[in-house]
Amino acid sequence: MLKRADNPYWNTGAYNQSLAFLPDVVVLMLGTNDAKRNNWGPGGRDLAAQFPGDYAAMLASFAALPSKPKIHIMVPPPLYYDGCYGMNQTVINSVFPLEVPAIARANGLTAPPIDLFTLFQGECPVVGGTPGHPNNATDVYCDWVGSGGRDGCHPDNTGYGKVAQTVQAALLADEQR
Repeated sequence: MLKRADNPYWNTGAYNQSLAFLPDVVVLMLGTNDAKRNNWGPGGRDLAAQFPGDYAAMLASFAALPSKPKIHIMVPPPLYYDGCYGMNQTVINSVFPLEVPAIARANGLTAPPIDLFTLFQGECPVVGGTPGHPNNATDVYCDWVGSGGRDGCHPDNTGYGKVAQTVQAALLADEQR
């Protein structure tokens, strides 16, 4: 999501192709890689203050399309240990669950964010990096996460299936509105 991050989505062929496709529906879950320490301090470039504005710009780029797509954003799943893939657990487990809904409201999205954080917390709770809890440096097992539950970040086939079911339910609920 961050424009100045390493390898930002903004500079990918996938982003340009998604705009050219003129979608009717857009589902965005970006930001997890932005939580890498080299992007989101301490010790990095600390681009945190740019996140809401860059997110708003991404939303505006899709909203401006002639197809006028319905836009949905997602709160990413938790990070199960600090430093996993270089990411800051506090950003993913404390900041994003609050900031993504605030971004949705601030940008006039009518559908609430699709909350994968709460979904995964219901199956595999982790307190590290959540409000009032320090980050944990050891992995927390989750049967919806890859590498036999020890990847710390990426869902496995079961987890991705749960993500797909949750997105489908949100899209169907949105059609009912």
